[in-house]
Amino acid sequence: MVQADALHCVCSVVEEIFEKERGSLSGRTLLMQDLPCESIDLLEIAARISQAAGREVNDEALFLKSLRSRLAEEPVSEAESLLAREFPWLSRERCCEILEEVRTPLPFLRLQDMADYLAFLQNRKPSCSV
Repeated sequence: MVQADALHCVCSVVEEIFEKERGSLSGRTLLMQDLPCESIDLLEIAARISQAAGREVNDEALFLKSLRSRLAEEPVSEAESLLAREFPWLSRERCCEILEEVRTPLPFLRLQDMADYLAFLQNRKPSCSV
């Protein structure tokens, strides 16, 4: 299962960086709210995920960095279409959740979002070497 392997890869990297117990994180873990993550940590996370997966990742996509600004540029009626077009690794269900969550100023990035991007990028079973 590509998605499960990608999630394991992301969780393993994040657990290692934040010295969390193996298996203590899940796809629902919020990167910036549930962990002591700061913007400088994002560089290390992206680098380690790239290394573990054996493939370069785009940190803009991995962390959904442009999502809020892109949604602000589009009419509300086009928001779901924009997400599907520009973030195709996100499920329709997750897009709907994001549209609700984006109304608050709090970060909403989940480890599952990162794993979904990694699986999409790999388009095959990720080979995580953490």
